[in-house]
Amino acid sequence: MIERPLPHNIEAEMNVLGAILKDNDVLTDINFLKESDFYSTANKMLFKTILDMESKDIPIDTTTLINGLGEAKIKSIGGITYIFKLVDSVPSIANVKSYADIVKNISDKRKILYACYNTISKIEESNPLELISEMENQFLSIGSKNKNDIFNDTELMNKAISNIQENYNNGGQVPGTRTGYKKLDYAIGGLNKGDLIVIAGRPSMGKTMFALNLMEGISKTAKVALFEFEMSEEKLGIRRLAMSSCINAKRLSIGKIEDKEWGILTQKAGQMASRDNVFTDTSTDLTINEIKSKSKKLKLKHGLDVIIIDHLQLIEAVNPKEPRIQQVTEMTRQAKKMAKELGCAVILLSQLSRAPEQRNDHRPQLSDLRESGAIEQDADVVMFMYRDEYYNKDSNEKGILECIIAKQRDGATGTIKFAVKPEYQLVADIFNS
Repeated sequence: MIERPLPHNIEAEMNVLGAILKDNDVLTDINFLKESDFYSTANKMLFKTILDMESKDIPIDTTTLINGLGEAKIKSIGGITYIFKLVDSVPSIANVKSYADIVKNISDKRKILYACYNTISKIEESNPLELISEMENQFLSIGSKNKNDIFNDTELMNKAISNIQENYNNGGQVPGTRTGYKKLDYAIGGLNKGDLIVIAGRPSMGKTMFALNLMEGISKTAKVALFEFEMSEEKLGIRRLAMSSCINAKRLSIGKIEDKEWGILTQKAGQMASRDNVFTDTSTDLTINEIKSKSKKLKLKHGLDVIIIDHLQLIEAVNPKEPRIQQVTEMTRQAKKMAKELGCAVILLSQLSRAPEQRNDHRPQLSDLRESGAIEQDADVVMFMYRDEYYNKDSNEKGILECIIAKQRDGATGTIKFAVKPEYQLVADIFNS
């Protein structure tokens, strides 16, 4: 129980409400404020009524607000005179953003106090690790504002021209984070902040292998986090060492190493260990919200450009009782929101249904995405992995991994072919085709 007085600034709250009554347009500038940010019960009630009126396109002034409140609520806030006092008390509507910032900042301080006291009240009966995780999640959610995403054409064109100018100054190079694959970078413009990229395929097509190679390429110029649900850290490390050293992955896993190979291994391991731009989490049973929380901490502490999740179907459901389609829909929606909110590209690996096995041409299609149409809907880019030799032993495409770009929100679709060496977990560009 919190016994000390909570932080508040009634004057700033009144100034916000008074500015709205003088000019309804200021609501656009303070759209990050919520009813819960107000400390005064009366001001909380008034702001809620104002938002309700705005949603119904009712003009807001002293007369309409009094009518919208009704007699009982007017009496509870101290009478009609309080509403007129709001209008008279505001020094200048030009400073409404400053007043709103004061209200929001003090509201965040109260939330921090509530989070601390809530944790203290649970110390006796709760697991310490669970308490820490719960408190971290509460703190990460405090202080966020909904930025104003409404622009007039002057602002919109300024942003567009500035972006074009920036890319022009960059020599017309790939605007997004480079993957290390020239043809792929050219095809999709690199990995762009805020984008959700889905890499999907049937088992044994090379989804994880391709993702690990992408991670290696990304790490040359940017910071990347991998959430790996299928492999232990030891197995993951072995696969990355095989890829880097071109030593057979199976031999590495059983320790069948020739003396001359130890030097290569230690050199490559040392090179990777000296970097501070690749972060790996092999936890199991993570929800998409927990992935977001961990990613946000990495972003704040180290900086982060790309997040790789392997894979969608192994993410723990936030609400296990919901139908699977709803679970997956929520996961992909939150993955897209995470990309936008953190300013990162999110690469989400996904399984496919068995439909490709039933067709003569086993190449995947968008309709094969497993469990939810939301995967295709939320993704900015969908890429399918396909190896023809897996299905056709006499294939002319042996040693070839097809990357089928089946959807690209801002570009063309098509197929890029890579050379693949599964024994080394290696995927490489083909330059002569």
